[in-house]
Amino acid sequence: MLRWRTADGELIEPRKFLDLLEQTGLIFSITEFIFKTAYQQLSQWQKQYDSKLTMCLNLSLRQLTMPELPELVTHYRKRAQLSPDSLQLEFDESVYLQLCRSHKVTVEQLKTWHACVR
Repeated sequence: MLRWRTADGELIEPRKFLDLLEQTGLIFSITEFIFKTAYQQLSQWQKQYDSKLTMCLNLSLRQLTMPELPELVTHYRKRAQLSPDSLQLEFDESVYLQLCRSHKVTVEQLKTWHACVR
């Protein structure tokens, strides 16, 4: 999970700042940074350890409802030259139920584009 390191080195848990990011709209920029960084790191680890590792990312409802999310996932996965099953997207079941009701197209695109949705 994303952590915020303050100037004095303290780590702040996501639950303490995610709401603020979502309220201000900064969650969208952070989401792109997360995918870019996660895929780069995973690619580096796979090369370093000569192993097929996977990574899990926990996403909020706001992140999952970004219309560009499926393309973002695919873009950074291809850029890092990783297989579609190298990343698992995780979210809790209340988020899933809300997604299924109001954002069925996004859920279907993520499944179709081979992101492992859990």
